[in-house]
Amino acid sequence: MSASLSPQQVADSLTVDSLIELSNAVPPCDSRRYAITGFAYPPEKPVIFVKFGGNFMKGRDAEARTQVWAYEALQKVPPSDRRGIKIPQVYRIVYSETGTFILMEYVPGQTFLNLMQNGKHILDAKEDEYLAMIERALRIFLSFPVPQDVSPGPYGGGLIRHPLFKEYCSTIEYQTVDLLEKHMNKIATWFSKDAQTLNFERDLHFVFSDMYEGNFMFTDEGDLYVIDFEQANFLPLSFMTYAMVQRHYLCQLGDRLGLPEENLEIMRRVCSLLVMSVPSLGLPIDAPNPRKNR
Repeated sequence: MSASLSPQQVADSLTVDSLIELSNAVPPCDSRRYAITGFAYPPEKPVIFVKFGGNFMKGRDAEARTQVWAYEALQKVPPSDRRGIKIPQVYRIVYSETGTFILMEYVPGQTFLNLMQNGKHILDAKEDEYLAMIERALRIFLSFPVPQDVSPGPYGGGLIRHPLFKEYCSTIEYQTVDLLEKHMNKIATWFSKDAQTLNFERDLHFVFSDMYEGNFMFTDEGDLYVIDFEQANFLPLSFMTYAMVQRHYLCQLGDRLGLPEENLEIMRRVCSLLVMSVPSLGLPIDAPNPRKNR
């Protein structure tokens, strides 16, 4: 492949058949048995990264749409405010019978997870700086102006992918915060009509809820790239609070963000019920709760 081709030209040159062939050559999982869902291309000197998911991964399409929106929203932030904070540019989204491919900017660097595991000498010297950059990225995301007609969920609609839900994914789409709250409160009062209920904020924010340390990439130039938007949605701010109490090292940053905590314990209870129950718990939303009067 010619070295003179731009990343956009490389992305445009790949056919659907070639993307399927390349993705089929990727091992299903790594040495730790974690699923591999992407590859760098070309392998000898990569300029793009291709993330893929089969039709069972319907969220990949929503992820692509959301990453494109987030990238464009970040470009509208004054350069001085977003200095050093970046999102990989999406060059192309390809749909096939087997799934969706997101062809994006290739980012050389080390994730925070890599630094924790193999770069302790670097992390010891720069951890405070790296944590401050991640905190700043999360603050910028929360400050993005939200489109007026957006519903709770990813950009363009879809299921909500967030730690609150069973297997990190809602069962249905919600057109309004009212419907989302009504469903969650139906679950909260499943065993007792007197149980405390949620009162979600009506304003939506761009909530990046996956604090996995591998989602934050630092380059040699000192920039931070946020690289995974599968669990990014427009949601009430309490959902950011809940994201920051998961079992990730970076969740310590939640204390710095000044997030609301009024709904936290009720959300914990709702999550526990969702995890232990069938996905259809509380559905349809307007149907009577069979246990509410017990």
